[in-house]
Amino acid sequence: MDLSSNRLSGSIPKEIFSLSSLSATLNLSNNQLTGSLPQEIKGLENVAAVDFSHNHLSGSIPDTIGSWKSLEKLFMENNMFSGVIPATLGDVKGPSLVEPLIQRP
Repeated sequence: MDLSSNRLSGSIPKEIFSLSSLSATLNLSNNQLTGSLPQEIKGLENVAAVDFSHNHLSGSIPDTIGSWKSLEKLFMENNMFSGVIPATLGDVKGPSLVEPLIQRP
């Protein structure tokens, strides 16, 4: 699902994380999304690539991201995340976790 560059604003709707048919890509990059990533994000465990980059997301990165079975690519740069990078991201089984995870704009 590619919703990039659509001027979306506000929080990411929790319902998007429960779309069982979502298995390839979720791209929400280059929008104006705010708020933190909710615990419901664990519902994306079958998605291979996730792109939250270039938004205004904040808060900590949920440690459940590292337990996603199919994750190969994760883009989260140019947001306002805080805290530590979850140790579980070291358990990602995909071939590559690309792009700087946290980068100041």
